[in-house]
Amino acid sequence: MLIAPPRDLTSFPVSGAQPCTPTPVPRPPREPRGAGPVSQPSLAMIGPAVASFREDIQMVMSALRTVKSSEISEFARELCSCRNVEDKLNILVKHHHLMVKLEHM
Repeated sequence: MLIAPPRDLTSFPVSGAQPCTPTPVPRPPREPRGAGPVSQPSLAMIGPAVASFREDIQMVMSALRTVKSSEISEFARELCSCRNVEDKLNILVKHHHLMVKLEHM
C-alpha cells in the first residue's frame, strides 16, 4: 500500500482557503478629460479644398453605411450560395436596385 508524502501547507494552502493576492477595490469611474465636444466650423469659414474633402468623406461614409446594410449582406449570402452561373445571374437581377443605389452615390 502506498502512503502519500506529507503536505507542505505553507507553500500549497488547502483549496478553499483565502487567495494569496488581495482583490482590488473597485474605483468609481473617472470624469472624461477635455472640454467636451468640439463644434465644427461652418463651410463658409473653411477653405474650398477642405470643404471638398469633407464632402468626399461624407460620400464615402454614406457608401459604407449602404454596404453595411442588411440588403447587401443578404445579396452576398445569396451570391455565395449559388451553384452555377445562371443562379448568379438571377441573384444579380433580383438585387439590381442595390447596384443602381451604389452607382448614384
